[in-house]
Amino acid sequence: MDEKERQSKYILKKYLKGAASEEEKRAVEAWYRELSEDAGELKEEELIEDLMELDHRKPWVVGERGGQWWKHLGIAASILLVFSLSIIGILNREQPEARSALNEPAVIPPGSNKAVVTFEKGESIALSEDQDVLFSSAQGLRYGDGTDVLATSLKKQQKILLSTPIAGQYKAVLSDGTKVWLNAESSISYPSEFSGDRRVVEVEGEVFFEVAKSDKPFIVVASGQRVEVLGTKFNIDAYGDEGSVVTTLTEGSLRVTDEHTQQNVLLAPGEQSLVGGKGAITVEKADIQEITSWIHGLHIINNQKLAVYAKKIERWYDVQVDMGAHSDKTLSSIIPRDVPLQEVLSAIDLKLGVKFSVQGRRVRAMP
Repeated sequence: MDEKERQSKYILKKYLKGAASEEEKRAVEAWYRELSEDAGELKEEELIEDLMELDHRKPWVVGERGGQWWKHLGIAASILLVFSLSIIGILNREQPEARSALNEPAVIPPGSNKAVVTFEKGESIALSEDQDVLFSSAQGLRYGDGTDVLATSLKKQQKILLSTPIAGQYKAVLSDGTKVWLNAESSISYPSEFSGDRRVVEVEGEVFFEVAKSDKPFIVVASGQRVEVLGTKFNIDAYGDEGSVVTTLTEGSLRVTDEHTQQNVLLAPGEQSLVGGKGAITVEKADIQEITSWIHGLHIINNQKLAVYAKKIERWYDVQVDMGAHSDKTLSSIIPRDVPLQEVLSAIDLKLGVKFSVQGRRVRAMP
């Protein structure tokens, strides 16, 4: 067992026995309450009971906030790893002088809510980082709390481009009620108001859709493929990290068409299509929880090559990563997206024993 894991488990045991220091108690309870907004309503006895449950159920992990928050993932990952990183991170944040004494590199924070709206004539507005959702309609643009972004009316069918930079994310609600989540370095182009007999948008990067039901087909164009639905939930990964555009269906049904070959397939929930090159569209079973974990603030990684995961790290932390000789090693883990980069590297070290050198914004796995 790694020293960090031993330390975290020791702190948890002290807490359960009532022997933890005030600092350790705050760290455990702060981490626990981050799991669910509902956790703050629990009595102390329930808190201790759930922590004991946590200690014995390593393959279980928190699900969506506010919902059923223990969900079995069925993958080789330990909740104790998340606990270890979170507890150590909280204790370190409370002891900044200890970090300085270790002469560690500067903390590289995770991505946050960052996006830019660009209009047809080229005008751009940088969205507030204190907000996380943009509502669009013909009457204008506003944030989720009702604050105006653009109070003036927009011309019907005016194109809007919402884009996130590296280390950015944002949500949007389109004029028909469709909800979209944009991952880092992604974009969606859509009209201020849908008209005609179709609803058409274009995306780049990674976007999750919860399409409002309508008699008008909703069409998503992305990197040479076209997705057509009436009302459903799905994820499009058009980064091309593994050479294909990957569309994963979580609910409903959709049709994916390769615009080069005009071949098309109909997906069922739990399936994903891979479109790329000149070959036929491939349909596979998908790990829904892994693929959609990013919209819930987690990176669930199931037997993924470090070279592939490195791309996610680069986009979310705005760094350059070289996995070197470890590129083909596979990782299975659960890592929160809101932790500093150093905790992500510690997670990889905990699981695979890979050490890293960080110089500025360059990260290199040691031979």
